[in-house]
Amino acid sequence: MEHRIVIVGAGPAALATVAMLAHRSPDALADTTVIDPTGTWLARWRHQLAAQEVDHLRSPVVHHPHPEPYELLRFARDRHDELVRSAGVELPAVGLFDDFCTSLIEQCGVERMVEPTGVVAVDVGVPRGARLTLDTGEQRAAEHVVLCTNPRRAVLPAWSRGGHERRHVDASPEVHRRRSERRLATAGPLDDDPRVRHATTIDLRTDPVPARVVVVGGGLTAAQLALAALRRGALTTLVTRRPLVRRSFDVEPGWIGPRQLRAFEQICDPVERHRRVLEARGGGSVPDRIAGAVVEAATDGLELAEDEGPESVEAAGDRLLVCLRSGRIIETDELWCATGTVPAGTGDPLLGGLAAQHPIPVVGGLPELARDLRWGQTAVHLVGSPTALSLGPAAGILHGQRRGAHQVVESICG
Repeated sequence: MEHRIVIVGAGPAALATVAMLAHRSPDALADTTVIDPTGTWLARWRHQLAAQEVDHLRSPVVHHPHPEPYELLRFARDRHDELVRSAGVELPAVGLFDDFCTSLIEQCGVERMVEPTGVVAVDVGVPRGARLTLDTGEQRAAEHVVLCTNPRRAVLPAWSRGGHERRHVDASPEVHRRRSERRLATAGPLDDDPRVRHATTIDLRTDPVPARVVVVGGGLTAAQLALAALRRGALTTLVTRRPLVRRSFDVEPGWIGPRQLRAFEQICDPVERHRRVLEARGGGSVPDRIAGAVVEAATDGLELAEDEGPESVEAAGDRLLVCLRSGRIIETDELWCATGTVPAGTGDPLLGGLAAQHPIPVVGGLPELARDLRWGQTAVHLVGSPTALSLGPAAGILHGQRRGAHQVVESICG
């Protein structure tokens, strides 16, 4: 074998795996390599947080890639002003968390471990281990492969591409007449219209914010983008399809420990486990401190259209017409869809290749993995949100990634 362990990806899940190896088996870490196209630890993570001007994480200070839960709190002993208290726990500032991760990378001695290349295929048909094909054409052999790529795809609803979510059953004849009059130059389907953007493509540091913006979504990202557009002087409307749901964390704290997980792990049917995951995630939600900022902004320029979900969007000259299910029409320059992401499943090239070579059940884009998060009987393990059928709805957050890394390292190193 060329390498004992190859870790694909360099985000928080990969860092948690490397830190767990450094903690449990330094010898195994010495024979480990990390592959990511950026060539840098946490590059995509840092980019996304900075692009959306996130100031504090939603996860508590005890959730991070280090194996010891209280290590970040110790690191912050002289920087308590960078912690905010919410729902009885402390949340770290992005800068504090970033410095802590940099310190962890230095402690593990892995500053230069990330190779700047991509993996395009994983072959598990070899006699033992796996063979990876890189985007350079080079091949690598490994005894164990850990996929920490967290493959997801952005969700753009059909109505955002020029389709309709439902008929205008509630619209009056007058509304229909006004809608017809204002369709000055309807462009038809909006698949390629640059004015309709998913939240993952927006970089508030560099992208000019137009005079009018409609943000669609009921989660934290939608709220943050709406507040950022308002700060830049845009006439901003935040549209949600249900009243804002206030929730401190991505999932209820009971899913972090055995209270909820014990019953979840006893469910044999992966379809039922998937249903429980979706139910626990529950759609978009906003922490109290951000929801409070939205309500305050609604008295100072932000238009909050709660429970008025969009029905369609149409091009009309240099404007977009966003039609709400109440029949109301909002003119805007750009439409920002903070409508979330979903697991890429077998649509991801690496997971799709694994499924073709070694089929296992996949429900809603989530594979049913072995107890050690292994893809069937192969040498490939997963860490991150694709492990939700095994680890529950918290699999993709920092705590779930650390838990997944622990299980994988236990399996590999004994």
